[in-house]
Amino acid sequence: MQEQPSLLTRICIASLLLLPLAIVPDALGQLRISSYNIAHFNGDQDAFRHVLEALHSDDIIGFSQPCDIMIFQEVREENIVDLQANIDAAAPRGIVYTMATFTSGGGEDFAGGGQAYFYRSDRIAEIPTSHLDISTGANRDTDRWLFRMLAYSSTDAYFFIYSSHLKAGTGSSNEADRNDGVNLVRNNADALPAGSNIIYVGDMNFYSNNEDGYQAFIAAGGQGQAIDPYGTGSWGGSSNAIKHTQSPRDVSGGGLIGGGCDDRFDFHMPNIKMFDGNGLSMIDGSCRAVGNDGVHYDDAINDGTNTYLSNTAESNALADALFQASDHLPVLVEYQVPAVMTAFAPSDFGRVIVGAEHFVDVYVKNIAEHVDPIGVDELEFTATGQDGITGSLSSTAPLDPDFVIVQLPVDTSASALVNGTVQLQATSEATQNSEWSLSVAGEVLDHAVPSFSGKREITMLESVISIEPGDLGLFKIPIHNFQYDMLQAELDVISIEGLAGFFYSAAPLPTGIDDSPGTLQIGFDSDGLPDGEYSITVDVNVSDEPLPGAGQGQLQLDLVVNVGSAGCPFDLDSSGVVDGADLALFLGQWNQDGSADFSGNGVVDGEDLAMLLGAWGSGC
Repeated sequence: MQEQPSLLTRICIASLLLLPLAIVPDALGQLRISSYNIAHFNGDQDAFRHVLEALHSDDIIGFSQPCDIMIFQEVREENIVDLQANIDAAAPRGIVYTMATFTSGGGEDFAGGGQAYFYRSDRIAEIPTSHLDISTGANRDTDRWLFRMLAYSSTDAYFFIYSSHLKAGTGSSNEADRNDGVNLVRNNADALPAGSNIIYVGDMNFYSNNEDGYQAFIAAGGQGQAIDPYGTGSWGGSSNAIKHTQSPRDVSGGGLIGGGCDDRFDFHMPNIKMFDGNGLSMIDGSCRAVGNDGVHYDDAINDGTNTYLSNTAESNALADALFQASDHLPVLVEYQVPAVMTAFAPSDFGRVIVGAEHFVDVYVKNIAEHVDPIGVDELEFTATGQDGITGSLSSTAPLDPDFVIVQLPVDTSASALVNGTVQLQATSEATQNSEWSLSVAGEVLDHAVPSFSGKREITMLESVISIEPGDLGLFKIPIHNFQYDMLQAELDVISIEGLAGFFYSAAPLPTGIDDSPGTLQIGFDSDGLPDGEYSITVDVNVSDEPLPGAGQGQLQLDLVVNVGSAGCPFDLDSSGVVDGADLALFLGQWNQDGSADFSGNGVVDGEDLAMLLGAWGSGC
């Protein structure tokens, strides 16, 4: 039967798993990414800060967390200082944002403006040598950045972000410019190292899903194929109002465009690899235009009551801020992060006996930090035993504080000192600590070998004593664990079957017999008995020490008591006296088992000779 760990063992192990492990770095929590066209910072800065604060606190998908990445379009060089100041002012307490590589050279600063990227440097790091400007026409560049997640060592936790502000305007010429720009971006993305994580954000200025530029983004073929989280159908009309991002204003003024919220210009699209649910991946259903409640089609976002947030007053205040801050709505998206594996197994599985069904319990859990469980990839892994630990099992580990127990068999086919290993290999993409090795030791013991002799295995024995009438007789029978060594179980005597009449157990049964024999003591009470020979056959039941795989055995013992003149065991020739004739018979049995084994140790030896000489010349 498979053994289960005791409650105390489970509590201790669970406590150990709750302790922080020095070799496990703080895991990176799930990612929140925003993208926002700030219209050259022509809006009200107090309103802008209000919007930034709302990006951090937005909880309409069930949870909130500070933004990890904030990307802005239409940013001029002169806006950077004020932009950083507003980001810092709106940041949750203790959180600092760093600006990534920023470029707005050539005519870009005086046309559409550049792309600015701010990130939490305690969680994410830029690889600045991979920054690239891709000219997409009309004095506009798409910026490409490469980032890595600090708590993960796998390159599958690196990701590229392309931020674009494509040519605005209707008509075939503007559409062609946008299409040319997208093809340049796609060509660059398709040429990245195989398996790259890619995100496209920005103000794309697509008027419909039929535009060639949009179709170029989502075209199959190449790793750069974009996945539109809203699907590839039409986004036009009031039935799709929830997707629209321009304009939150119904009137133009102060450098901000009006016209009402009826266009979807602002996009956030990952490539296939970042939308497959594995490792670093967009959380399906998390993409939203912040402040858009879906009922302000072709209208100002703050006209009447806004119901984007559950708190109407807060929602109306946010709508007012969006109206004043820019002529676009920000797009907010959540990403799950890869798993982080930790594992534990008892370093010593103890002592078991050959043939036992015994297992090593391996405890595994996913300790990735998260705001909500949906923000962490599941942890799939395989555990494989080596060097005395056998088998290979696959499982899925839950998030901390829960854990899964995987049981791997111990090889108990032969006795051995086991110094085994459990190798864990995570199969979930980009898992931190994806390889884990646990050392497990223990002992596999041979069964005990019960014997009446320490020199050879003897399982049947006759023992004879002589006493005077009325005396108490005592058999002292040595019980050996034959050829005992460190890889053999100890021996326990567990019962004596067949004792009856005047025979009785005279002492506790011996247990823990190793290389020193135990003594089985059986008494005989002759009170009131006439002279004569009294005998009984008993079974001595023995077992291995109480370990997994323990077996049982049996020894047979014939007990003979001569009371009074019934005879003497030392008078081997029954002449009535112990003399030279008895000595000759004794020596003929030397180093063998026979009637001259007075001590009952299974062999005729010096101990028996001493007993014979002690009775010399007597009639016993």
